Amino acid sequence: MMKLEKKGIIDTFLTAIAGVFLKPKHDPQKLSIEKDFRSVISYDVNADLRGFIERGNYTITEYENLNKKHDSVYLKIKPTPGSGFDVPASGVTAYSRYTTSAMDCLVVVKGTQNRWHIYGDNESSINGRGKLKFIRNVD
Repeated sequence: MMKLEKKGIIDTFLTAIAGVFLKPKHDPQKLSIEKDFRSVISYDVNADLRGFIERGNYTITEYENLNKKHDSVYLKIKPTPGSGFDVPASGVTAYSRYTTSAMDCLVVVKGTQNRWHIYGDNESSINGRGKLKFIRNVD
C-alpha cells in the first residue's frame, strides 16, 4: 500500500464533501433514533467542514484496513491542540438522539459503495483495532 501525502488527502476530502462524505447517521443536524451506537461529528466541525479540512490543523495517521470486505484506506484525523476542535465528534447510544460521550478523533475511510466517509472515534479504540490486527499502521 502506497503512503498518501497530506496535501493529496486534503484535496481528496475537499472533493468528497460534494458527495456522501458525511452520512446522515453521522450528521449532528440529522440526529435520529438508530438501533445501534454511532458517532456524530461535532456541530463545530460540521458547521465549517471545508474550513476544518483546508486549514489542516490536525495530524493524519494512515492505516491499512485488513478487512478485505472494505477498501484498504483508513485514516485517523487527530485535531492539533489549540485548533478549536478538541472534541471533533461524540458518541450516541442506541435509541437516543443525544450525544453521550466525547470522541477525540475523526476517521475517514474509503468505502466500496459509499466512497469517502467520515465519522468519529476514540484514539484508544483505533489503537485497539491495531492490536487486534484489524488495521495496520503504514506510517
